Amino acid sequence: MTLKRQRVEEKLQGVPSKRPRKQAKIKELEKQIITSPTNYNQIVDLLEMCIEDHPETIHFGISALSRVFCHLWKDGRMDGDKDNEDNLIAHWLKEKYIQLVKFLYEMFAHPEPALQVTALRLYFKLLKAQISRLENSVDGVLFPNSSFINAVKAILQSKHFSDALSAEFCSKYLNVHDDIRYFFLKDAAKTINHLPAADLSKQNTVRDNLLNLLLALNTMPTEEKELDTFWSSLVESKKSEKHIIQTLSAHKKVFQECWLALLRLPMTNDQYKSLLLIVHRRIAPYMIKPQLLMDFLTESYDAGGVTSLLALNGLFQLMQKYNLDYPNFYVKLYALFDRNLMHVRYRSRFFRLLELFLSSTHLPASIIASFLKRMSQLALAAPPGAIISIIPLTYNLLKKHPSCMSMIHRTNNPQCTDLFDCSENDPAKTGALDSSLWEMASLQNHFNPNVATLAKILSEQFTKPSYNMEDFLDHSYSTMFEAEITRKIKKPPAIEFQPLEYIFALADENQAAAWFS
Repeated sequence: MTLKRQRVEEKLQGVPSKRPRKQAKIKELEKQIITSPTNYNQIVDLLEMCIEDHPETIHFGISALSRVFCHLWKDGRMDGDKDNEDNLIAHWLKEKYIQLVKFLYEMFAHPEPALQVTALRLYFKLLKAQISRLENSVDGVLFPNSSFINAVKAILQSKHFSDALSAEFCSKYLNVHDDIRYFFLKDAAKTINHLPAADLSKQNTVRDNLLNLLLALNTMPTEEKELDTFWSSLVESKKSEKHIIQTLSAHKKVFQECWLALLRLPMTNDQYKSLLLIVHRRIAPYMIKPQLLMDFLTESYDAGGVTSLLALNGLFQLMQKYNLDYPNFYVKLYALFDRNLMHVRYRSRFFRLLELFLSSTHLPASIIASFLKRMSQLALAAPPGAIISIIPLTYNLLKKHPSCMSMIHRTNNPQCTDLFDCSENDPAKTGALDSSLWEMASLQNHFNPNVATLAKILSEQFTKPSYNMEDFLDHSYSTMFEAEITRKIKKPPAIEFQPLEYIFALADENQAAAWFS
């Protein structure tokens, strides 16, 4: 129940509330503490008042305490060492400050999203006040990472992690400040690496929360000059060298460590698929060594089905850009071609990639021929939307590989036997080059006029330029039906009968009226 709704219900029910008196008491205590050091003991009372079930009182209390401690940091009241008798008060204040910060950590797991957001804002407000008194730097910045790593741990382990908390953290901090993003990625990897191996529940919670935040991360730098927004203070360098946190390699390193740690956790099928969709665009380019994703992608490619299909893009990019080798890549690709492929959601994505994979002129003609023949066979039982993609792709591949042209001009096989071995798993050994694409000729008599017209292109001279596959990939029954009903008809279709003026003959009108009365 939200704060606003709860207040409205209490008003409607006439429930007397003690909260206004508590809030007034909190204000009074805050004023007393800030006014005089003799009232510092009142901090204990404030902390106790925060430990209440009602979110509104908690919100009021932690806000007051945050203002108190920001004031104490600013005035230097928190400075001192516990071994120095003159600074026992400062040591006591630090203990109470730590209690407040730990309480804010707990609020990240509170069921009320508004309280989670408030706790996050107040935590960073306190952290900013603490930075002003720091002396020791971390990786070139004055940043209290010993506290921040506990906040990261609390956020990732929150069982009530809300969209509001995620949006606040990403929009105000993670996607804005380079140092906060750097330490978050670094600390998130450490958090995962220290998770108990037997605690699957905690692993799943951390996985879900971290994946939520990483998918919302959209400001990873690509050049060092982009590292120019720091929430904390940079330490002045005595030399002309840059601090670690100012180098692109450091940011890529922590990004890589965080993702690799996350990928070691067990994933749900939906999470697995969502990662495979973005790995080549939003993960690999920002890593120091994208080659480290090879194991993840090869395991995905070997899984079969839709998972293999989604792993194609990332795996091929690693092979292409980094000269990594995947044994029997085209054998596995050939195995993905089955009738189920013609009906899956990611069919258009597969055909986009297939044209790319088969575009190399260094591929043996026997392999190209096997893919062409397999596509032709599948087209016989495929829906029209899939056939619309297969025909132009076949045309493009035949233009790209003229050595396969014999497959549509086969005249030396009077027995009419198909030499293609459809049971062979290796595309180099199917004998497809000695076969023909007779299935494509049969499509010229397809029931769908669009398919029949398009199939005739293979019977004509190959003088037209290659097709732009993007014009054909996203067709389905619904898009084709929509195109038909919105198509402008140049002239009315001819009819072979005179239109009826009456539903019933005049003689039957009285009888018809009796039926419907």
